[in-house]
Amino acid sequence: MDVRTLIMRHEGLRLTPYRDISGHLSIGYGRNLADKGISAYEATILLETDIGQATAAAYEYPWFVALCLPRQCVIVDMIFNLGAAGFDKFVKLRQALAAGDWAAARNAILNSAWASQVGRRALEDATIIELGTWPEEEKP
Repeated sequence: MDVRTLIMRHEGLRLTPYRDISGHLSIGYGRNLADKGISAYEATILLETDIGQATAAAYEYPWFVALCLPRQCVIVDMIFNLGAAGFDKFVKLRQALAAGDWAAARNAILNSAWASQVGRRALEDATIIELGTWPEEEKP
C-alpha cells in the first residue's frame, strides 16, 4: 500500500459535489472546493473533457458534419453551455441548420430565452452561424 491508496480508501470517490462531515463542499477524493478550489490545470482538464462530450453530442445530428468549422464550434459551444437536452429544445435552429438557412438559424438563436440570459455569447454565436466565419479580430 502507498499514501495514494490509503487516502483513496479512506476518502472514497464521489464524482459529484457533496458536503463532507465538516460541511465543506467537496468532490472526488475529498477535495475541499470551498477552501482549495481547483487549479487552472485541473480546470483545463475538466474543460477538455466537457468539450469532448459536447462534440460527441453534436455529431449525433446528421447535418453537423456538413457545417464549416466555425459553425461546428458554435454548435459545440451551445451544447457545452445548454447541455444536449437544452440544445434539443432549439427546434427552429436545428431545422434551419439542416436546411442551410443561416439567417433563420441566426434569428432562432437571437429570439431565444437563452440569448437574453447569455447576452454577448449568443450574439457572437448567431453572427458566426450566419456568416460562417470567425469574428475578424478572433481569426486564428
